[in-house]
Amino acid sequence: MLSPADLLESAADHRAEANCRDARLLKHALVYADRYHPDACPTRPGRRSYEGRERAVVLGGEGCPPIAEFAIAEFGVMLGLSPGVAGDFIGQALGLRHRFPFTWARVLAGEATPWKARRIVAECSKLSEEAARYVDKRVAPLIDSLTPYRLSKVVTAAKIHADPAGARAEAEEKASERGVFVARSTEHGTKAMYIRAAAGAIARNDATLTAIAEALKTFGDTRPVQLRRAEAVGIIADSRYTQELLAQASTHRLHHPDPASEPTPPADSGAGPTADPVACFGAGSTSGRFSLPVAQTFPLAEIAEAHRVSENGHVRGKLVLVVGSLAELEAVVQDGLDVGEAVQEDEGRLVAGPRIPLEGRCDCAGVVQGFG
Repeated sequence: MLSPADLLESAADHRAEANCRDARLLKHALVYADRYHPDACPTRPGRRSYEGRERAVVLGGEGCPPIAEFAIAEFGVMLGLSPGVAGDFIGQALGLRHRFPFTWARVLAGEATPWKARRIVAECSKLSEEAARYVDKRVAPLIDSLTPYRLSKVVTAAKIHADPAGARAEAEEKASERGVFVARSTEHGTKAMYIRAAAGAIARNDATLTAIAEALKTFGDTRPVQLRRAEAVGIIADSRYTQELLAQASTHRLHHPDPASEPTPPADSGAGPTADPVACFGAGSTSGRFSLPVAQTFPLAEIAEAHRVSENGHVRGKLVLVVGSLAELEAVVQDGLDVGEAVQEDEGRLVAGPRIPLEGRCDCAGVVQGFG
C-alpha cells in the first residue's frame, strides 16, 4: 500500500502522463488535417468526378489551413465524438499551431495544460491572426500559473486591447442573447427560471431577494436562507407588498435590535483609554446604544422656533418637542407645517430629526414620529 506522500506523487505522475497523451492527440489531429488538406487528400473510392469534390472548410480561425469536410466526421467516429465536437478539436489544434505558436510550444514542452490551451484558442477564434498573436504573447507564460477563471479574465482583457471593435461587437452579440427562460414544472410543483440580463439588474434583484429573505427571518421565518429566497421570488412580484414588508422589517429591527448583533465593548484595563473615541462613537450610534443629550425643549406651539434653531446648524445635542395631546398635534399638522421622520420617542417627547413631510403620520399615542 502506498503512503500518502507516494500516493500524491503517483497521482501527479498520472496527471502529467494524461497531459502528454492529450498533447500527442493534438499532434495526431494536426497530421490528420494535413493529410486531408483539399489539395492533398486522395479521391475517395467509389466517388465519380462528375459528382463534385468535397468542400474545403477552415477550422480554428483566420490563418489556419482548410480541411476536407468529410474528414472531420471520420475523425470523430474513431474518437467517439460528434462531427461538431470533432471539428472543434481539429480547429483548436490548428489554431494552436498557426495562431498561438508560443502557447503550442509550451504545450509540447509539457509546461501548459492542453485543455487550457484549447480553451484559449476557442475564446479567440473570431480574432484576426494578428490579434491572436498578440493574445498568445500575453497569455502563454501564464497558462498554468492562474486559475481557469482568472486566466479567462486575462484572455478577455488581451482580446479587448488587441481588437476593441471586435470586443464591442461581441458584447453587442452577447447582449442580444439576454432573456428570461422558464422550464417546465416538476411533479413536485417546482419550476425553474433562468435569467440572463445586465449584471447591474441581476445584482439589484439579488440584493432585493436577500433583503426580503432577511425580512421574513425578522418576522420569525426559521427556514434556511435559500428557501426564504425562493419564497421571496413570489413576494417580489407584488411591489407594494414588498415595500411594506421591507419597511415593517426595518422598523421592527430599529425598535427591537438583536442583542447578538451588537458589538461587545472592549474591557477597560484601568490603564487609560482603551479605544479610539471616534470608533466608539460610530459603533455606539450604529448599534443604538449611543444617545445625544437634550439641548433644548420646546412646547408644540413653538414648533416654528424649533425649526429655526434646528436649521441654524449650531445645535449641540437634540431638540425635543413636548406634545400635549393628539388634538393639539392634529391642529399643528393642519396648519401646513412640515414635520419629519422618526428619530427617537422618549416619554411623550419628540426628538428633532431630518426634515421631510410627515403627511399626517401618527402613532397610536398621538405622538408624531419626529420633526425636522
